[in-house]
Amino acid sequence: MVIQPFYYAISFTRYYAGPAPWMTLPEMSREQAPIGYSLVKAAMSRPEQVDRELARIREVLRAGHRVWLVAELSPLAPDEEPGRLPPAPNSPYGWSEGAYEAIWSRQMTAVLRDEATSLRADRPTTNVATSSFEFVPLFEIRGGRKQQNAPR
Repeated sequence: MVIQPFYYAISFTRYYAGPAPWMTLPEMSREQAPIGYSLVKAAMSRPEQVDRELARIREVLRAGHRVWLVAELSPLAPDEEPGRLPPAPNSPYGWSEGAYEAIWSRQMTAVLRDEATSLRADRPTTNVATSSFEFVPLFEIRGGRKQQNAPR
């Protein structure tokens, strides 16, 4: 299970009691919950660190397994590259966490676009008033061998 953006993990850890392992994107230490801004700054100063987590997701999908994702996915065209930012504060965005979150989300979307064989979304429903921050879609992403189009 992948939680993205990482700050959704604060509520997630309060309610989730299942056996499935989970991680945030970028990976944040659970020992330092709630997540402190120093961890966010560390991730922004090493934005390539998400490559490790994205590689794990890619491997799971290529092996034919599934990934559960708690996230808002960013739109990405079929041939569009997700982009990268240099380490903060040496980017045009300085320490703007939102800019890095947007890129990390686009990078996740690119992995799913390239590796997933199916994606099913489920937005929870409730009669109880909740914050929009706690009303996040859950995606089931299945992997496996993608069918290649035969050359004509």
